[in-house]
Amino acid sequence: MKAQKLKQGMDWNRTVMYWFDHSRDIILEEEQPVSKTLDRVVLHYTVKDGEKAYFSNEYVPVGMSRKATKKPDITAMLERGDRRMVKWYIYDIKDTVINMNTVLKLCSQWHSGIAHIEEQYLSGLYGYGIECSLGVITRYWSSEKLQEEKERYQEKINQAKSGGLLTARKSQAKLNEYRQKIKAVQYILDGVFIDNESYGEERSYDIHYISMARADETTYTAEMNIEF
Repeated sequence: MKAQKLKQGMDWNRTVMYWFDHSRDIILEEEQPVSKTLDRVVLHYTVKDGEKAYFSNEYVPVGMSRKATKKPDITAMLERGDRRMVKWYIYDIKDTVINMNTVLKLCSQWHSGIAHIEEQYLSGLYGYGIECSLGVITRYWSSEKLQEEKERYQEKINQAKSGGLLTARKSQAKLNEYRQKIKAVQYILDGVFIDNESYGEERSYDIHYISMARADETTYTAEMNIEF
């Protein structure tokens, strides 16, 4: 995987993968345009002797289109070569997780993030133990509102089916779309994301939630430890 060395005190750019071999904090900030408020996430990297760390904000592998690529906000990794260990983190920042659009974006970003590090990095490591951490950093999420979203699309399916067989056949594409949306919401409700890997297998990942707290009138903050 192509990565640039991130030296102490050096600024970083979005979409670029960096590596470093020292403990440090990395601060990400994301403005919410509608509310004019700010989300700030501090990544606390603990990097011990013999370990190598990676970080990217909205990682895009070299050669891929930035516009066409789904990008999770945080891709982070720690590698310990002498023990043949790797731990990766893929997280996205969302102000709320309460509606279908957000759920679909999350699932798409998780899928792309996993695929990118599998293809660009993990495929070159043999015999390594791999620990995974996948999730979302958010101000607020609601299982009740997500359940309502799920029931709304289930009702759409029921209505299409009650219209008769001909209507159901003509609406097959829409029905498949609704089923995929219900499946995505169910991942969030169950706390387990099931990803269809590029080589055809399914793999499940526990979904972790990190809550942001209000720091002042316009800023919400969260902290996240990156360590073995």
